[in-house]
Amino acid sequence: MIPEAEILLICARVSLTPERRTRLDELLAQSPDWRRLIGLAERHGLLPLLAHHLVASAPASVPAGFRDELHGRVSAIVGRNLMMTSELIRVVRRLEAREIPALPYKGPVLAVAAYGSLALRSFDDLDLLVPRRHVREAARLLLEDGYQPVYRLTPAQEAAYFRTQCEYIVERDNVRVELHWEIVPPYFSWPFDLEGLWGRAEPAVLAGATLRTLSVEDLLLVLCAHGSKHCWDRLEWIASFAEIVRRSASADWTRVRDGARRAGASRMLALSLALVRDLMEVELPPHAREPVERDPTARSLAHEVGRRILSGDAGMLDRPREVRFHLRARERLRDRTRYVLRLATTQTLGDWDLVDLPRGVDGLYRVIRPVRLLRKFGLRAISRSLHALSGASRAPDGDPARGTGLTPPEGRR
Repeated sequence: MIPEAEILLICARVSLTPERRTRLDELLAQSPDWRRLIGLAERHGLLPLLAHHLVASAPASVPAGFRDELHGRVSAIVGRNLMMTSELIRVVRRLEAREIPALPYKGPVLAVAAYGSLALRSFDDLDLLVPRRHVREAARLLLEDGYQPVYRLTPAQEAAYFRTQCEYIVERDNVRVELHWEIVPPYFSWPFDLEGLWGRAEPAVLAGATLRTLSVEDLLLVLCAHGSKHCWDRLEWIASFAEIVRRSASADWTRVRDGARRAGASRMLALSLALVRDLMEVELPPHAREPVERDPTARSLAHEVGRRILSGDAGMLDRPREVRFHLRARERLRDRTRYVLRLATTQTLGDWDLVDLPRGVDGLYRVIRPVRLLRKFGLRAISRSLHALSGASRAPDGDPARGTGLTPPEGRR
């Protein structure tokens, strides 16, 4: 494990224990590669938390030039966060005035829920959950306000897009708004109980405004789905999930576990909790421990994530490796099969860039897309992914480091 990654891991939380503070001081005394540390923090979305602990708590340990750089960059993040929070409140009120329900989640809402402050989390967009029947109307309203669609689609492509994706994205003045009618795209095969999610929504105070947002139980599942979809390749996603777990002692974990089980996502929940327990060293509530203990494949996946992060090599996996990760993260064969079939046949922007088929014959994309994937990734990579389809549940066991140890799985030492 490189020292810069260990420093970042220590700082990836709101408060430090005396033991972590001592270890941080030891690492800072070893003159880390500051440019690498700042680069890692930016890559993992943790510049605000890094600055919070280094500049606020140990300013003498940071060279003046890097201290000034951190201060300037975090000040810019905080200013942008405040601007985007104000815009989020305006957009929600604008939608409500047209009787369009909207639930903000992630972004500034998560910053306050996880860290208690808009200044400790950077975010790039504003996520709003809107009922499917209202999405087009909500999009038109934002277009009236000067927002522009990120993707320019033909009428046929737009119809297919709303059928196969989960969000409509617009932007204006470097502010991006994502209107979600699903939490994850259909190919990912995590069917959320959206009606129940709306019924369980709770009030939250954001910059003095009261907005409705997800219940803590639904937020845990949404963060679990989001992190798993992206293979947990950013430490901030793990850190914010860990802080929500830490702050949710009274959460109904039976409901959380039941929601994951119904979706065939118990392993993804176990993976997420294993990262919280072993990488972030957060003590899990009693009812959250069993999923981790009984699923060795989830612990093995958590080990892989932890190893990538602590080596400093974490980044987006290439598409074949991402697919294999997703397949191993599903406990049911039918969900793995559905995932592969949908991924192989669902038309995407890349398919439309290759050939623009008119409405009426767009069913040919079901043939074009597999051919395009074969040409792009090759037979070997696709064959390995298909092998994971049947063998996903037989991955070797292993636990990620408890904080910094990274013990390798049995059979890989």
